[in-house]
Amino acid sequence: SAVREPSMPETPRELTIPEIHTLVEQFGDCAKRAKAAGFDAVEVHGAHGYLAGAFASPFSNKRSDEYGGTIRNRARFGMEIIRNIKKNAEKTIRCCIGSLLWNMCRAGWVSKSQRSSQG
Repeated sequence: SAVREPSMPETPRELTIPEIHTLVEQFGDCAKRAKAAGFDAVEVHGAHGYLAGAFASPFSNKRSDEYGGTIRNRARFGMEIIRNIKKNAEKTIRCCIGSLLWNMCRAGWVSKSQRSSQG
């Protein structure tokens, strides 16, 4: 969505569905190259406003299609990435989506600093 994350310098534009599918394929292609190079794990960085985390967050994801709205829809991009990584690396590579500063709570996704200010 076209929502600026405070730690990032620019406001993004909303990706089209074909662009999302291309990105999912590219994550899988990267995992295939990592596997061929001898790595046994990959991590998709999803914290600090990076793409996977931005899709998961109700604060930055204002989409009204299958990638926005419910937590299931907001998680769709990350899940598609993981499935594509597993497919391209022949299910033999470990993968995770890192999101170190974000935690689920009843109000949605909040950062540690937001939790501290909420008391």
